[in-house]
Amino acid sequence: MRLLPTALVLLAVAGCGYGAVSVEGTFDGERFAPTGTVFAVLDAHVEEPRPGGGIAVIARDDPRLLLFFCQPAIDPDVDFAALSGSEIEELRELVRRGDRVLLRDLPTHATVAGARLVLDDGRADFALLMLAGSAPIAAGDSYADLRPLGRHLSAVLAIERAVLAEKGQLVGALALARDRAADQPANTVTGTVTLQFDAPIVSERIGESNLRVLGY
Repeated sequence: MRLLPTALVLLAVAGCGYGAVSVEGTFDGERFAPTGTVFAVLDAHVEEPRPGGGIAVIARDDPRLLLFFCQPAIDPDVDFAALSGSEIEELRELVRRGDRVLLRDLPTHATVAGARLVLDDGRADFALLMLAGSAPIAAGDSYADLRPLGRHLSAVLAIERAVLAEKGQLVGALALARDRAADQPANTVTGTVTLQFDAPIVSERIGESNLRVLGY
């Protein structure tokens, strides 16, 4: 029997996820569901080299938030860097096979209840990485049947509740839209998916380290 990494067993055995996410809508019938895990990290410090050697940890004047969604149920309170090399590779592959969303550089001064943050042409309140899961191509499938995903991405983040501290909470809705770029074919996958979420805010050190381990 092949064992899952410790970080996954904690949630797989319980049959639950980390945080809460529900999905409304599809991309032209294509399901996008990063619903197993959601968490936020308050990026409140930076590391700077000391003139005489070593590293100084300095509080940011403008703390930022990261918000991460993925399809498998993983536990970001576990230190992924403490896993074995093979467990880390298995964890990365499991996350890579599922849908994922990462928001970076959310300004804390604007992340308040009632706020509406936008990413679209001419306006970028945050940085967005949205990746669909990479399912293997089955025998007999034709690449000609695959529809391209709309390359133009836009997003609206609506905040319902924000307790911006370690072990705090970020609650809201993230609307993700894909539109066809001018050079894409008519059968390009488009549409809007909305993620309703309740995201715990995890430890800054562990949260940032775990995202680095996952390749983000």
